[in-house]
Amino acid sequence: MKQFKYDERVCQEWLNKPKPLLQGKSPFEQLSINADEVVGMLVRMRTGDFS
Repeated sequence: MKQFKYDERVCQEWLNKPKPLLQGKSPFEQLSINADEVVGMLVRMRTGDFS
């Protein structure tokens, strides 16, 4: 949640919005399929890697 500046609304929006990197799935959907991909996205966001 720190990555979202502790804003619960922003965090929920991010979790529920489909992401191209996740083949059009939302991070919330992807957690049950492959949580490592979601964790990887969060790590890349934290380190500034937006590739």
